Amino acid sequence: MKNSDLPIVVDFWAPWCGPCLSMAPHFEKAALAMSLQAQFLKVNNDNEQTLGSKLLIVNIPAVLMFKEGEEIARFTGMRSSKQIQKWVTQYI
Repeated sequence: MKNSDLPIVVDFWAPWCGPCLSMAPHFEKAALAMSLQAQFLKVNNDNEQTLGSKLLIVNIPAVLMFKEGEEIARFTGMRSSKQIQKWVTQYI
């Protein structure tokens, strides 16, 4: 996560999580709208439990932002694409 000058926004989700599935198209829309301002990634928390544990992911969906390899912000719970974009904009 240290190879990019862009902030990295990571959505931790799981296929059984209703709010995660509801937020997925909103996260994708925000990623498309902000592709030049931030990198957007998705991590299936079920498949990456070690990473989720290391980052203290307790509730999902959890969206974390990293700059220069360090976590600078996070939120949990469903948000719309506009809310995600507004949140990202605060940190770029």
